[in-house]
Amino acid sequence: MICCSALRTLGFVMRLAKDFGLKSSLKALYCSIFTSYLLGNDCPPHDYTPVATNLGLVILAERRRYFGNKFLKDLLTGVIDSPSLLVLVTFKVPQRSTRYTPMFHIPFSATDYMKNEPIRRLMSHANTDPTFKFLDF
Repeated sequence: MICCSALRTLGFVMRLAKDFGLKSSLKALYCSIFTSYLLGNDCPPHDYTPVATNLGLVILAERRRYFGNKFLKDLLTGVIDSPSLLVLVTFKVPQRSTRYTPMFHIPFSATDYMKNEPIRRLMSHANTDPTFKFLDF
């Protein structure tokens, strides 16, 4: 019964979408339903790269990194007022001058769960991103 309902809904969407001509309409549809069928892209299962390229969408990993850096910068510059989060950000203070000094100190994590904790993950990504700057002077 669930399968039949899903197929009826899919048929309805496919009938409606066959006349879409604007890329913005297809982009909106893609964000809710996979549309490689409508674009005529040959996509292997679970690979949305050709559709994303055709529609000009940025991959999820890049969006996460961009918005993570933006969130961390806003937190550090005071745009986001959250002392409870700000206290979790730890800066790296080097004992001697070296060529490479990461901006943030990442505490040791015994588990992957702790390693991927949001603030630690944001600091780790910022350390590896050469374009990350939160002070502009």
